[in-house]
Amino acid sequence: MQISFHGIKNIGSYFYDRETPERIRSGNYVLEIPKGRFTNIHVELTNTNGNDLEEYGSILQKYPNKRNPNALNFSYDSFSDLKTNKKHRIFSINGKDVDLNDGSLRIFIKLYNLMKKIATTESDELVLDRNYFLSGEASEAFFPYRYYKPEKDFGRILEIAHSKYFARNGAKYLSEKLSNVLTKYLLNT
Repeated sequence: MQISFHGIKNIGSYFYDRETPERIRSGNYVLEIPKGRFTNIHVELTNTNGNDLEEYGSILQKYPNKRNPNALNFSYDSFSDLKTNKKHRIFSINGKDVDLNDGSLRIFIKLYNLMKKIATTESDELVLDRNYFLSGEASEAFFPYRYYKPEKDFGRILEIAHSKYFARNGAKYLSEKLSNVLTKYLLNT
C-alpha cells in the first residue's frame, strides 16, 4: 500500500483548448462550446502524514463533493462569449461557480496554496489508487471532456489526466492563474 507523504492522493488534471467555437450534438441536444481554455484538477485530501484534509476542510464543507466528501474538483474556464466575443473567466469548486470577492478571498488563497503544493510535490509522492482510477468518481471529475473532445477515447483522457506530468503541470498552471487573479484583486481593493 502506498501512502501519500503530503496527505493528497488521486490527483488528476486536464485541459482543453478550443481555437474556434463549435456545436456538438449530444443525443437530442446541441451543445455550443465557445473558444477558450477549459482546465480542471481533481484531488483527494487526507490527513495521512499531514493535515491536508483538515487544512482544506472548510472549502469541502462550503462546496461539498457529492461523490467523495474528501475530494476537491477545481476548475478554471477562460472563454469568449459566442455572441459578443467578450472574455469570461469562471472558477468552480466541486461544480459550483465561485466569484472572487471579499467573502471568498480566503478560499482562493487556500486554493492557490494547494495548487502550489501539488505543483512542487515530487512525482514519486503523487499517489494514484488504481480503484479510484477505475471509479465513477474519476470519470465524473473529467466528464466535460467527453463533450470537448468527443473524438477521443475518454479512457485515454483519464489516463493522461492522472499522469504525474499532467497533475503537476495542471496545478502549476492553475496556481499561476490564481496568482494573477489574486494580485489584480488585491491591487484594486
